[in-house]
Amino acid sequence: MGQWLLGIEADFEYFRSAGSSSVTGIVLAPAITGTVFSSVSTDWLLTVRPRLGVILNNWLLYATGGLAVTNLKASWGFSGGGVAESASESSTKAGWTVGGGFETASPGKFTIGVEYLYVKFDNVDSPTSFAVSLPVTPLANPFNHSADLAANIVRARLNKLF
Repeated sequence: MGQWLLGIEADFEYFRSAGSSSVTGIVLAPAITGTVFSSVSTDWLLTVRPRLGVILNNWLLYATGGLAVTNLKASWGFSGGGVAESASESSTKAGWTVGGGFETASPGKFTIGVEYLYVKFDNVDSPTSFAVSLPVTPLANPFNHSADLAANIVRARLNKLF
């Protein structure tokens, strides 16, 4: 539409994102130590999003945003003082993405460019609990586990025009 571009874009790709952490400290006075650990990962990403851009000479500058979908896999655990607890969850989550980029035409009906996307997915949750009797007093602690994913993606683009 003149110097404006309006379109829709969908992509499905391999997207390996993973992280883990653990913390060890005193859980119960006077000297019971414990370790809490967690990890979250995903292997694929689907986005469906409109793209609005402006064409300036041989360049396309655009903004984009819309739906993002992935499968979040998370695991959590606690060990210490003779007690162990663990939980895991895997869930396909819908989130959102926003970003922008630029492209330029090259010989042979190709375009090349760079794109940035920020993707965000809400929590995957798994409540668990354990109970243990200590010599002094019984202890029952619920654990509410939660993990989310946010990522910054920069990628090169190569398109063939038909």
